[in-house]
Amino acid sequence: EGDNMVVLVGQAEPYEGELRVLAARLGVQDRVRFLEFVPDPELEGLWRLAECAAFPTLGEGFGLPVLEAMARGVPVACSDLPVLREVGGDVPHYFTPNDPAAAAGAIEAARRDTHAKTAGPRRAARFTWEESARLHWEAYERAVARHPLV
Repeated sequence: EGDNMVVLVGQAEPYEGELRVLAARLGVQDRVRFLEFVPDPELEGLWRLAECAAFPTLGEGFGLPVLEAMARGVPVACSDLPVLREVGGDVPHYFTPNDPAAAAGAIEAARRDTHAKTAGPRRAARFTWEESARLHWEAYERAVARHPLV
């Protein structure tokens, strides 16, 4: 599968130099792209081309990139962290972030995933701004019902 390419999008990380050296040593430097800022239209184009999205993060505040991929029906492989399980549910293919073989297996499984095209957007719909506003409103109504302000 010689046309496959790995595209790393986002702010340059301190280990980028090591990745470039490793890619060259393995002879795959022509199949790895490092992109920092990508304008929205180009990013949408990358999402459309993606076979899967991989997020081997060691720490995550919320999991917005996982949510963005799922919303577009892109299969996801990601670190098995509680916050990513909360966001992704049973849609992503999880792996232990410090286990390269497990990560590779999860990425391969994600690339073959046909379920994510429909399951991802359905799961991501739970996290829209509209849904967040609705849930907040319900919480406020419950609080006021229990403790009227007047």
